[in-house]
Amino acid sequence: MVTAMDESVGSVVKALKESGMLENTVIVFMSDNGGPTDKGADNHPLRGSKGSLWEGGTRTPALISGNILSPRTETRMFHITDWLPTLLDMAGIKSAEEGLDGVSHWTSLAANTSLWGREEMLYNMFSKNRAAMRIGDWKYVLPHKKLFNLKTDPGENRNLARNNPDIVRRIKARLDKYGKSLSRTHYRSSEPRVMRNTRNGTWTYGWC
Repeated sequence: MVTAMDESVGSVVKALKESGMLENTVIVFMSDNGGPTDKGADNHPLRGSKGSLWEGGTRTPALISGNILSPRTETRMFHITDWLPTLLDMAGIKSAEEGLDGVSHWTSLAANTSLWGREEMLYNMFSKNRAAMRIGDWKYVLPHKKLFNLKTDPGENRNLARNNPDIVRRIKARLDKYGKSLSRTHYRSSEPRVMRNTRNGTWTYGWC
């Protein structure tokens, strides 16, 4: 898969170069989740697997390349929902960020400034008692009630909740705010538009 992907990306870049469009193109290469450890993936040194709230299931590398960008490694917080407003901003398309989950980082990326629009991130909220959220370097995970400092402990090995009750309360307050808008999705097995997944007999719109 890696070889095929490498060849495919190479073909796209070659075509852009031959058409004279590469200098005016920004390329984004990214992943949507960590590897599934039950299928042989290894997310070390991060903990967890695809589908989990741990860093191994949620933190992924990404690459953005363009003529205006200076080569460097960016370590600041970037959520997948930030790509839409960032790319819209890059293209000069005005968008109402108030209606989007993400924030634009284009100005900071292009100018390599110290300004950054994201200080917190909701990983997911399956229910009010199963969620994870990060504020700054601190991440709180439910239902385990564990607090980690990802700057010093990216592998999430040391639970610091007992020694930092104020931080726990601060993150829980943010989670409670999100929880008030949480709604359940109900799927009807009789929905005519769905496809039948014959592998396990469930009804689905597709592979995801």
